[in-house]
Amino acid sequence: MPRSLLEAVLHQKGNHDFGSANICQQIALEAMQNGSYSKHLELLKIGYRKKRDLMLASLQRHMPKAVSWTHPHGGLYIWLTFPPIIDTSRDSRNVSRVPEQPCALRPRRLQLPAR
Repeated sequence: MPRSLLEAVLHQKGNHDFGSANICQQIALEAMQNGSYSKHLELLKIGYRKKRDLMLASLQRHMPKAVSWTHPHGGLYIWLTFPPIIDTSRDSRNVSRVPEQPCALRPRRLQLPAR
C-alpha cells in the first residue's frame, strides 16, 4: 500500500472496527439470549455439511488416484494436491477454465505467505 494512503485507510478501518451500531449489538444479544442464533448456526452447519459431503463424494468418483485432498472437519475449504506434472500456475489452461465452473481454484502459493 502506498504510504500516502496508509493513514487514511487505517482511519477508515478504525471507524468500521469500533463503530458497531448499538441497534446491531442489541439484535445480536437478543438472538444469543433467545436461542435463535444457535438454531441458525445448526441450520448452517447442516447445509455446509451436505455441500462438503457432496464435494468429497464427487472428488472420490471423478479424480484420478494421483490427486489427493483434505477432509475438512471444520472450515469451508477442501485443499487438493495435484502431481507436479499438472500445471496449476495462474496462467495454465487448468486454472483459466475454473471460472466456467461453480467452484474456485486458488493455487497454494497465492494463499500462503512467502517462505
